[in-house]
Amino acid sequence: PVAILAQDLFAAMAAEEGFQTPSELLAAAQNFKQQGNSFFKEGNYPKALFQYHQALNFVKPVGIPGEVDAATSQAQALGVKGKDMSIPAEQLDELRDLKASTNLNMLQCYMKQDPSKLPKALASATEALRHRETSKGYFKRGQCHLLREDIDGARQDFERARELDTDSVMQKAIESE
Repeated sequence: PVAILAQDLFAAMAAEEGFQTPSELLAAAQNFKQQGNSFFKEGNYPKALFQYHQALNFVKPVGIPGEVDAATSQAQALGVKGKDMSIPAEQLDELRDLKASTNLNMLQCYMKQDPSKLPKALASATEALRHRETSKGYFKRGQCHLLREDIDGARQDFERARELDTDSVMQKAIESE
């Protein structure tokens, strides 16, 4: 299956670069994200997106204890046993935060480009919320819905953002939309 081959190829590439453990891959991903942030600040959104994609690719083989992704499931079905790439429990929140914030950064890049990128922005927001539900994530996705003229989707996301906004920081921004 393609997913297993892609995972094996990435594992070989990461090994060539000297990354052997989930913690090392997480650290490398954080560096890619920081490089993306620098490009974003410069207004170079295509280069920022490339770095953000690299960050997510580096943590793709990193597993979350108790969760089985498609590639692992296929490998298990075929009887293939690979190296345990589960993140240590103490770094689990760090991994989820990285995935969520990187996807939200990608959303911002897409929104800064032409309107044809709005579906990708919406997908990035949804992926961010899959990793961590935040008022900011729902607010940003609501903005995407508005730009796509999906008033019902925007309303639902703004309402959910309001529910999650425990310190009322997003409240004013939501009301202005």
